[in-house]
Amino acid sequence: TKNGAMAAELVIAFKPGLADAIAPRWHRSGHRLSKMRFLSAQLDAYFENDLWLRSARHANAMAARLAAGLGASLLRPVDANVVFTRFAPDVVARLQSAGFEFYDWPIFGADAYRLVTGWSTREEDVDALLAAL
Repeated sequence: TKNGAMAAELVIAFKPGLADAIAPRWHRSGHRLSKMRFLSAQLDAYFENDLWLRSARHANAMAARLAAGLGASLLRPVDANVVFTRFAPDVVARLQSAGFEFYDWPIFGADAYRLVTGWSTREEDVDALLAAL
């Protein structure tokens, strides 16, 4: 607009008082339709030559490798790239001091942890964690 204010955009908020606060954040984050080309360029690369599928398959394979090494300590079947397991407190301290990062997951009780693999997880990373156990 002429005075530098943002152009009017439709903002839907379940709490009407938040609509005015959402609009500038939405604008700055690049989620305006006029900026969609920046998001679309990333999606184009992600879908080209099935990069997304190769990345997901790799992450899932690393989780399966991790699950196979953890064996009986698994809390849930591993169907994707997330592994839920149980570690004793001394094991947690040892792994964390060795630089491994994971999340406690108390929804499954005491000493439950969530391990997540990704597209960049290497077999060596999984093997190093298993060896540290």
